[in-house]
Amino acid sequence: MSDTLLPENDNIDNTGRMSRELEIKFGNKEQTNEFNEIIIVKKNRKSKKLILLLIIIIIAIISGTVFLVFFFSNRKSVCESGKNEKCKTCNIFNKCNSCNPGYKLKEEACIINYSFEALYYTKTPNEEVNLLGEFNFRIEEMFIDGKKVDPCRKYKFESIGSHSVLVLIDLSKKTSLESMFLESEMISIYFTEKFNTEKIEGMNYMFDTCKKLTSIDLSVFNTRNVLDMQGMFSECNSLKSVNLSNFNTEYVTDMNNFFADCYSLTSIDLSSFNTKNVTDMYEFFSGCNY
Repeated sequence: MSDTLLPENDNIDNTGRMSRELEIKFGNKEQTNEFNEIIIVKKNRKSKKLILLLIIIIIAIISGTVFLVFFFSNRKSVCESGKNEKCKTCNIFNKCNSCNPGYKLKEEACIINYSFEALYYTKTPNEEVNLLGEFNFRIEEMFIDGKKVDPCRKYKFESIGSHSVLVLIDLSKKTSLESMFLESEMISIYFTEKFNTEKIEGMNYMFDTCKKLTSIDLSVFNTRNVLDMQGMFSECNSLKSVNLSNFNTEYVTDMNNFFADCYSLTSIDLSSFNTKNVTDMYEFFSGCNY
């Protein structure tokens, strides 16, 4: 039997041909069937492993996609609502999109709900700091380092380091911001769209003597009705850069001492300024290094 050859038949499949060959080799049909079963079992196991691996990959891809969609949509809602748990780690200049380890804010204290946020720095414990200047309008709410406090112009910080102050004010019935931040010790400030200056006519001495202020972005300011900008940044000795790109000065008449003693200024773009109605620009850059 071992010398017998298999007949050539195209209808015999590979499995059948293998069975015939094994039967001839072993000379025992029972042994041949047993060997076939082993081969089939191994093939089934391999197929199951491949299917399982494919299922795991598909689940991982779907899970990753769902996570990314949820993550980014949730980050957007944080800034829109200001009531999300993640809003406890708002960043002073990034509107809740990243963390600032220097301080943590409470749920309701998200920058997007306030007029501005200012940053202060203390070098000694229990240091009293000038937060705001002189103004005659009501502060609606104030948060200091994530804690709601009674509105105040000065505050004693117990700890050393950076401190955040959030302020909500209503400017709808006001026409002047004169001396609003006079002698404030803030080092940075961020204004939101809630700081609506559409009806403001006076910004004179608004940031006068803010000696620690290093940079400021006023791109959200609407100055189309402003008449007086006298001494607006006078004696801001540490001021290095100012964004005035959206300033409309068409109706401004007084710019006396606008940048007086701002000797740290390195560059400034005043291309948006229209000074056709200005009658006083005396000492506009007095004391500056140029």
